[in-house]
Amino acid sequence: MTYADFAAGFMSQYCLACHSTTKTGAARQNAPVTVDFDSQSLVRMFTSNIDKRAAYGPDSENDTMPPAGSPQPSRAEREQLGRYIACEVGR
Repeated sequence: MTYADFAAGFMSQYCLACHSTTKTGAARQNAPVTVDFDSQSLVRMFTSNIDKRAAYGPDSENDTMPPAGSPQPSRAEREQLGRYIACEVGR
């Protein structure tokens, strides 16, 4: 699983509405400034936070992101995110 074949699409579909370098002010919907996922290098910087907020894995199921009212990933997509992060951290 790679950034190109999984994470870029996941981030685009579920995260970039708020966590993007192109978003400012109210458009960020309270996403912390500089916590952005526009590129593989930015995603790598925040894998721990992404894992704790949005990924499912063998030890936990984290679903506080995206916030309620936003499009939500399926269980399978959250599991894929957890696997992607595990692979990314292992590099």
